[in-house]
Amino acid sequence: MTIGLPSQPPKRPWWSGQLAGLVLGCAALAGADEPTGFELEPVVTGLAVIDLASIPGEQAMALSTTQGVVYELRDGMVSALPLLDISDRVVCCGEQGMAAFAFHPQFPSTPYLYALYTSTEPPLLAHRNSVLGRFTWDSGLGEFDASSEELVLRIGQPAPNHNANDLAFGPDGMLYIATGDGGGQGDKFGNGQNGSTLNGKVLRIDVDSTSPYAVPVDNPFVGDAGVLDEIWSLGLRNPWRIGFDRVTGDLWIADAGQDRWEEIDLAPAGVGGQNFGWNEMEGFECYQPGCDSGAFDPPELVYCHPGVMGCGIEDCAVVGVRRYRGHRAPALVGRLVYVDYCSGRIRVGTEDAGSWSGEILYDGDEFFLMLGEDARGELYVSTSTTLYRVQGLPAGFSDGFESGDTSAWSDATFDSGAGATR
Repeated sequence: MTIGLPSQPPKRPWWSGQLAGLVLGCAALAGADEPTGFELEPVVTGLAVIDLASIPGEQAMALSTTQGVVYELRDGMVSALPLLDISDRVVCCGEQGMAAFAFHPQFPSTPYLYALYTSTEPPLLAHRNSVLGRFTWDSGLGEFDASSEELVLRIGQPAPNHNANDLAFGPDGMLYIATGDGGGQGDKFGNGQNGSTLNGKVLRIDVDSTSPYAVPVDNPFVGDAGVLDEIWSLGLRNPWRIGFDRVTGDLWIADAGQDRWEEIDLAPAGVGGQNFGWNEMEGFECYQPGCDSGAFDPPELVYCHPGVMGCGIEDCAVVGVRRYRGHRAPALVGRLVYVDYCSGRIRVGTEDAGSWSGEILYDGDEFFLMLGEDARGELYVSTSTTLYRVQGLPAGFSDGFESGDTSAWSDATFDSGAGATR
């Protein structure tokens, strides 16, 4: 099946009447010659996109589903044949399935794609395993060979939620892996603060030095007998999406909370060893009575659940965060954008003298699955039926994505080398 753009896709406004003041504020920030509003522009309909990435060297993107299939999006159309199909080994769905994928930074000269998924293989613990597999591009077939899988990492899961969530190659070329605490109310398995397990962490590994991977010698806990060498940061509950700021190299983490607070965490560029507090803390509050809040790294931003006085009734889980560095929405440049699964709200965070404050920019009725970013720094959100692109530009602007004219693209954010073709 080919899934394409509507001939004249409707555009959803980024604001409703009660948010007009906020929109005017954004317009003032952007400048008189820049847009006064933002839109969610449909890009693909009929597909539940759980992760996306630009294909290095190509004017095309890859889109994945929880079932374990990766498609190509080129010239506004989704390929009928997948780039990769591992649905035969993926347990789906709910909080299980294929959570994320990443191209090797040197693709296609290093012809690998990494996929993180819930496996049908016999489990190490009470539930399934989360598996990180490496797949090799077959230029003759024009796809990644599903039979070429090399096991990189396996993590046993005690429950069917809060499993392994996201992948991202950092500016240092290392592969970062965000893992959930393994599930259970309040981290019942005690993984967030347990340095002897890979659950509830950000991991950092070197997939180039040796097979399947090496531990970078500058990982913060190397030599600490109480913490596994692969761990970069700990104290996380369910970090659904992570993302590197393409300007500063900072790592931003969207960590879904328990009952009261959703949080946005920060690991500054090149700095590991953070303990973000879960399950001793949730947001800025002690989750465990009498916790030592000063022993942990606090979030940069939080927003609350209905159980907190004065909070909305719909917010439940943050599913992505990015610091916007694109071209299509100039008023957002340098600001954090983060989204909630249940409420359909998109928030923006603004930095002032090292402190962040957040506000609601869009209050819709969608159930957002994720927030993603392409090679040009443009942002996308997805629902169970539609992939949207964040749009907000002066009339007549074109980034050249459809036409092939890349003059408006940032030199620092796109690999122009030869890439995979279909």
